Amino acid sequence: MVPGGSAGRPDFFLPVRVLSRLFRRLFLKYLQETFDLGKLQFFCSLQAATRSAGFTRHLDLMRNLEWVV
Repeated sequence: MVPGGSAGRPDFFLPVRVLSRLFRRLFLKYLQETFDLGKLQFFCSLQAATRSAGFTRHLDLMRNLEWVV
């Protein structure tokens, strides 16, 4: 194990915040690629995300949140 891998948990392999941000970046990247290929469907309140601008706006909101992974 890497000492000091996360705040308060020296037995963690990787820093939690780094891992969380990496996961967020990769998840949103692949979600965008899937959208660009036309492989996503939206229903109900997410209907506005069908259009490119709506989808981009939704992803921008997700990029600015801290994720817990």
